[in-house]
Amino acid sequence: MSGNNERETAAEFANLLRSIEQRLTSLEQQAQPGRASPVIRNIREPSHTLESTEKVMTDNGINTVLSVPVCVTCHRILSGSDYFVCSHCHQALCTDDVISLNRQTHCESCFRRDHLDLTRRDYVTLISVANGITELDAIAEITELDKDQIKRSLSKLTSSNLIVAENRLFGLIREIKTTDDGAVAVDVYRKYIYGQDEFVIEFGRRLRGYLAETP
Repeated sequence: MSGNNERETAAEFANLLRSIEQRLTSLEQQAQPGRASPVIRNIREPSHTLESTEKVMTDNGINTVLSVPVCVTCHRILSGSDYFVCSHCHQALCTDDVISLNRQTHCESCFRRDHLDLTRRDYVTLISVANGITELDAIAEITELDKDQIKRSLSKLTSSNLIVAENRLFGLIREIKTTDDGAVAVDVYRKYIYGQDEFVIEFGRRLRGYLAETP
């Protein structure tokens, strides 16, 4: 069995050498007197990784391929040192789309997959609880969401340790409040993800009006 593997490896290596020799012969022929010089082309290609240069030999000449880094989220071209790299997927990010947490940088996709994934419904429900609004009817009023949707969000926030229910006065009063993790989630999602979302902005107006009218 090992003998067969060695023969297959030797055959693959011989094929590789022949391919290289053919390319070199082609280039030498192009460089001979009376023939046109080998074509050397510079190609710029967008890439979600950092800038790099690669030389590719073809039958028609040599291509110098320069990868131009673009933001993996908004696809804006990045220049100079004005960029970040996701600590998970190692793809490039512009300053507007990077998420910073615990001294690490993340793209939104990796942050949601590896840390915390909150929908807009989850987020506005969490904001409501953070502002002391815990009754289902009140949350439904300011979020304009269906009560069943809110119940699912409350369940998700509880299982994710973003909110917690505590019993007070011998269990007669049940208080729901955000945890430390919940406060961090509010800050991160407001700053990096939902801060400019139209639905969330409108929710914020209703929330401020509700709080102003509540004694």
